[in-house]
Amino acid sequence: MTANDPSREGCVRLSIVVPCYNEARTLRDCLKRTLAIQDEALRLEIIVVDDASTDDSLAIARDVASQHSEVTVLQHEVN
Repeated sequence: MTANDPSREGCVRLSIVVPCYNEARTLRDCLKRTLAIQDEALRLEIIVVDDASTDDSLAIARDVASQHSEVTVLQHEVN
């Protein structure tokens, strides 16, 4: 489906930016809970911005993004 799809008429699109630095313990649950608010009337775009985490945050964000097209991951090389 595209943004111009007639079946999406009246649907609200919400973009959420999730800043992330060493959030491996909480990131997956945070994204799961955020994705859970999406329904027929609300489409999400979730952008995770990893600020050069030294834990598994980036891998977790990429894993979630691989399972949910609504999630995009951006990575800073340096904090």
